[in-house]
Amino acid sequence: VDRRQRQMCIRDSYGTWTATHTVSGATVNNKWYAVVSFNEDGKVVMFSDWMDVTGMQTQIEEHIAAQE
Repeated sequence: VDRRQRQMCIRDSYGTWTATHTVSGATVNNKWYAVVSFNEDGKVVMFSDWMDVTGMQTQIEEHIAAQE
């Protein structure tokens, strides 16, 4: 392991994004997870995140269907 790898800091973060779809008024909730790596200067050197985009679309479609 080189010096740079030893001093790198890795953090994970997670939560739920909540938004309102402006056209339909649907409230959308989406779980989100990220991994962020920082170098010894505290600068981000890697960022990866994951979320279920299809699940957001499904929530909007279900809201629209319930309104009909």
